[in-house]
Amino acid sequence: MIELVVVVTIFGFLIAVSTVGFSVFFSKFKELSKWAELQKSAFECVLTVKNGLSVGTGNSQQFYGIANAEKLYIQGVNAVTGNTITCKPPAHEAANMNDQVRFFWDGNYVRATYQHGQISSSYPLYVFPPYKRDNDIRVSKFRFTRLNSGDETKVVQLDFEAEMKISPTKTRKVVYVTKMTTIK
Repeated sequence: MIELVVVVTIFGFLIAVSTVGFSVFFSKFKELSKWAELQKSAFECVLTVKNGLSVGTGNSQQFYGIANAEKLYIQGVNAVTGNTITCKPPAHEAANMNDQVRFFWDGNYVRATYQHGQISSSYPLYVFPPYKRDNDIRVSKFRFTRLNSGDETKVVQLDFEAEMKISPTKTRKVVYVTKMTTIK
């Protein structure tokens, strides 16, 4: 009888320890998955600003961003630093003289508007984070700084910070500081 009590006690202890171990594993896995998703989507935002937002359809699809812009205009604090950048791609036809994409931070989201020929965005698009009513991701910094000398902006630095609440008591932050240049 004593052996049975000891076996049941040890078995109960092992079940309790394994239950706690599994719950800790799954909660940490959930936290790490959220943080990895934050890093991935924040990096995709940086690449969208650099390589361009997809505009147009079919044969007229193009990417408007810093890397393929002919002219850049920074708006915000002054002509050198701001949280908005307008990228004007080279115009090959008269109908495309006003083509542009404008990336900006509205205090919560990185958003974009565009003009492509006669088509423009009817409302600012959400670039990062994706729009959700109860969003855990918050952009805390999105700033462009002109690095080159001269009148025209050709080289910019993007300072980008975002944070996410991954548990009731923990937040994780990603920080990207990168330099980008136009085609000319």
